[in-house]
Amino acid sequence: MRRSKRLTKKNRYRRAYTRDTLISPIIVFVSNFEKCLRFYRMVFNLPVLHKRSDWAELDATGFVLSIHGGYRGTPRRQKPLALHFLTKDIEKSILMIRKYGGTVGRLRDVDFRPDEFVTAREARFRDPDGNEYELRQVVSIG
Repeated sequence: MRRSKRLTKKNRYRRAYTRDTLISPIIVFVSNFEKCLRFYRMVFNLPVLHKRSDWAELDATGFVLSIHGGYRGTPRRQKPLALHFLTKDIEKSILMIRKYGGTVGRLRDVDFRPDEFVTAREARFRDPDGNEYELRQVVSIG
């Protein structure tokens, strides 16, 4: 009998927590739990590993992204966390962010790591709770 290659919830959870090098979970504190959970699930296609009424863990393929509800948020002048979400199609991701309640800043072309000649397109965005992150599509390397 052939085994299915589809990962079960238990196996995804095990995979997310058993890496050699691991920063996990990354926690996002939100005040609007359901709206933010839906945002991260739908925009980034992250499967739910575990969910309670005010807390969920999502499999972000390499780490666990935890959404914790019931918080009033972080003062906007503080930036305790910087996340860059990589995408293959930045225009599509921008549409998804807006569709699920996020906002997106100006899309710009940038060169970073000049020694490696990496060119990317990026835009800052906010989730429905106002947490700010960056969306990035690598255009060329070398």
